[in-house]
Amino acid sequence: MIAPATPDAAIRIEAEDGTDRRDHIRSPVDVLRLVVGVVTAAVGIVVANLFDSSLLALSEDGSGLLSDLPSWVQRIPASVLAIAVLAAVVGALAWAQEGRSRRRPDPSSLRPRREES
Repeated sequence: MIAPATPDAAIRIEAEDGTDRRDHIRSPVDVLRLVVGVVTAAVGIVVANLFDSSLLALSEDGSGLLSDLPSWVQRIPASVLAIAVLAAVVGALAWAQEGRSRRRPDPSSLRPRREES
């Protein structure tokens, strides 16, 4: 049997500025986040498959409303949606990179500290 990880079991590293940092320790919260994400994705896929005809009807209604407008106005919703999706992807990547760089210290500035007994 494997003993659960405790904060004291982490490898302590001393940075050049003298502060202690611990490596990331997996916790049950990480597993819970993974389970919630998988369940949410599964529910979304099931709902999308159950109500696909409703989404198609909504799309047809929207195109019917836009059909009477000039062609340059008809392109506005698609352009806004494309820009919003692009902004969401770029924002998510920037947020993930910022979180990753904050969590992991630069290895070149760290040196192992000897534990005193």
